[in-house]
Amino acid sequence: MNPAVAPVSRSFRVMKTDALIQLHPRRGVRRRFVDAALRRAEERTREIEQTFSRFIPSSELCGLNDAAGRWTRVSEDMRVVLEYSLGLFDQSGGLFDPGVLPDLERAGYDVSFELLPADRPAPTSARGTRPSFGDVELRHLDVRLPEGLRVDLGGIVKGWTAEVLADSLSALGSCLVEMGGDTAVRGAPPDAEGWSIGVEPPGRPGELLAVVRMASGGVATSGTDARRWRMGGTWAHHLIDPRTGAPSQSDLVQVTAFAPSAPAAEVWAKTALLSGSVGAARILEEHEDVELLLVPESGEPVASRGVPLASAERATA
Repeated sequence: MNPAVAPVSRSFRVMKTDALIQLHPRRGVRRRFVDAALRRAEERTREIEQTFSRFIPSSELCGLNDAAGRWTRVSEDMRVVLEYSLGLFDQSGGLFDPGVLPDLERAGYDVSFELLPADRPAPTSARGTRPSFGDVELRHLDVRLPEGLRVDLGGIVKGWTAEVLADSLSALGSCLVEMGGDTAVRGAPPDAEGWSIGVEPPGRPGELLAVVRMASGGVATSGTDARRWRMGGTWAHHLIDPRTGAPSQSDLVQVTAFAPSAPAAEVWAKTALLSGSVGAARILEEHEDVELLLVPESGEPVASRGVPLASAERATA
């Protein structure tokens, strides 16, 4: 095989998660250009982490939260993500809400997850009122958060980063970019209809619920089983329902969304999980370009029409 068209991959750790890039270069693309593009893609993710991490005190996000109530000049990346998030906040009826950071901290997730104690005491203070994320003001690169609002953009930024990298790398060939489970694809691998995206059931790595072949778009999974800890003797997790300020207690424990982009998939997976089975059905009615795979707390997984459930012989990856 001509080395210029051999598939290449790169994996690394960033944003407290695992990242993977897979690329099938077009014929004629030199390997040194591919290697340089992959190095730059990894560097770009680290720049994004420095911008959006709530656990890096010098990050732009932390500075923006500290400046709530005042107009603040932000980077183009911050403006784009905030503008996109505001649109999805409206579309989701407020269930996608980056303003839940105080509730997330109150639930015990106030340090990076690998530093989180396995058991934390129950919160001693009641939930307070907070401004709405929908009241964030944007004037090109000037932003004003309502006084008292603090935001966490970590969830959507992983999908957005995968999308940014996939857009850039697609000039070299078909590619897949995964950031902690949020995946963006551009083009199909040679001699294939698309990239094979497998979905595992919660708590059972190596098994498959579904396999979907995609040549464009994004995939993301939200679940209550991955980032969990005990809070006052009961289990807590990182998916905060903005209506209650507490970890979600819907009838769903995992949702995978397939959408036109990775950040949209991230948002609709989370929104469907918070909404429960009834709300997830409404999302499918209102958004024809979204497919969902639902795993209820009890009962069998349920998939929308475009998601083929794995057959018994394919149940093990």
